[in-house]
Parts: sequence; C-alpha cells; structure tokens
Amino acid sequence: MSAHPVSNPVAPVLTMTLSDIIGYVASGLVLAAFCMKEIVPLRLVALCSNVAFLVYGVNMGLMPIWLLHGLLLPMNGWRLAQTLFERRPSDRVAARAPVLQHADRKAGRVSSRAPAHAARRLLPALGSEGFRTVRTSSALPPQSGN
Repeated sequence: MSAHPVSNPVAPVLTMTLSDIIGYVASGLVLAAFCMKEIVPLRLVALCSNVAFLVYGVNMGLMPIWLLHGLLLPMNGWRLAQTLFERRPSDRVAARAPVLQHADRKAGRVSSRAPAHAARRLLPALGSEGFRTVRTSSALPPQSGN
C-alpha cells in the first residue's frame, strides 16, 4: 500500500502585487482605447496605458514590454499634438465635414464626395437605354441543336 500525501484543504491565497495591479490597469486602458471612436480621448488613454506599461515592464524586468511602450509613448504624444494643433479645421472636426465640403465646392475646389455626386447626376441622364436588363429565372432556356 502506498500512502497518498494529504492535500492542503485550504485553497491557495491569491496575492496580487502592485506590479500586477499596474499590469491589469494598463491592459484595461488598452482595451478602453480600442473601444473609443474619437481620436483625442483615444490618444489620451493610449498615453496613460503607455505610461502604465512602462512602469509595469520596468518593475517586472520585461524588456520587450517597456521597450515597445517607450517607443509608443512619444508617437502617441506626437499624434495627439498634431490632432490638437492642426491648422485646418476640416482635419480636426469630422462633424463639420459636409459644411466644409460645401465651402470647398463654392470656392471651386473638388470635394471628396464629387465622384458620388457626379454618378447620381449621370445615371438618371442615361435612362433605361443605358443599362442592359438581365432577367433571372429558375428554369433554363431550351437548348437548340440537340
């Protein structure tokens, strides 16, 4: 008979270090950034996640983590600054795009919607003669010659 060791009836205690907490916060910030639609809040959250991952990577000795986020931090900062200080309002404010496109047309510049507007004007002018009608049927037409 072999004796089986008695297992510990007490469940193991999960301990979380400060580095673990920082890692989870950083991961949550990345998830939050991926859920955002607007660029300025996205960049701000991404900057915070970069800082959190830098702290986490340095504390845990994870060179790939802190190296990556050390490179991403200035990139996100630069892109945020570009977005905030862009001179052309059409690049910054997407909600005003139709108004700005109308102003571009009045000024004689081609808007990004020009091909769609041209197609809408051209199609009715072609009339029904401009299109070949294709009829579909579940039955095959009779074959001649067989």
